[in-house]
Amino acid sequence: MTDPTFWQKTREMTKRLFLPEWAPQEAVQLTWPHDRTDWAYMLDEVETCFVRIATAILRHERLIVVCPDRKRVFGLLPPELHHRLYCFELPSNDTWARDHGGISLLADGRPMIADFTFNGWGMKFAADKDNLITRALYLSRAFVPETAYTNALSLVFEGGGIESDGAGTLLSTESVIVEPNRNAGVDDEALRQYLIEILGGERLLTLTNG
Repeated sequence: MTDPTFWQKTREMTKRLFLPEWAPQEAVQLTWPHDRTDWAYMLDEVETCFVRIATAILRHERLIVVCPDRKRVFGLLPPELHHRLYCFELPSNDTWARDHGGISLLADGRPMIADFTFNGWGMKFAADKDNLITRALYLSRAFVPETAYTNALSLVFEGGGIESDGAGTLLSTESVIVEPNRNAGVDDEALRQYLIEILGGERLLTLTNG
């Protein structure tokens, strides 16, 4: 958690803000491993790891889990923590929720989820199911009731490819924004301005490598 005046300060600063890593949060989202993900060959070991991650999160806050079998997930996690666990049976290609999940914003003092197109890191892997998760969760009311939804599906992007300092500066890489299999043919400056507009930043810094 950060200091209790965080929200007041950010509301005064901007109408829309991409939240930094240290901002207060309502919940964490996980996509559970299954036998059709990259973890299939070591599923038992990885699921044990996910159980530990989920248990640690549930001791402090709500956990949203996308999974093929909600009863199985509930059965793996401590019953005394079930009151914070919200499972949604949705199809998924893999488990990288940070990349295929929605990006959390604050818009006019209200939580907002920005939904970009995730295409498996430039079409390296199948992502057709992962790309539908954010909208499906929103329509399933997985997020707090006041959460708004913004459709940014015209832009190929991923949540793990952007960082914020909480004060208007956004940081990404050149390849995440535009490459042959990401937003090809779109004007570079237009892409940058659109990303700034969606995320509420004042400036976007991009690394050539990394």
